[in-house]
Amino acid sequence: MATDKQTPRDDLTPQEAAQALGIDRSTMARWLAQKKVAGWRTVGGHWRIPRTEVTRLLTTK
Repeated sequence: MATDKQTPRDDLTPQEAAQALGIDRSTMARWLAQKKVAGWRTVGGHWRIPRTEVTRLLTTK
C-alpha cells in the first residue's frame, strides 16, 4: 500500500544544501570545488551533497 508520505533523500542538490545552510548557491559550488564540502557527482555530472555533511556543517557553525 502506497502512502503520500515522502521519506527524505539521503543526498541534497547544491541548491537545497545552500538553502539549509543559509548561504548562496555560488558559495556552495565554490566549497565543492575547493573540497571544503564532501560531495559526489551523478552520472550526468550534477553535484550531490550527503545530508550528513549538511548536518555536520550546521553543527560547526
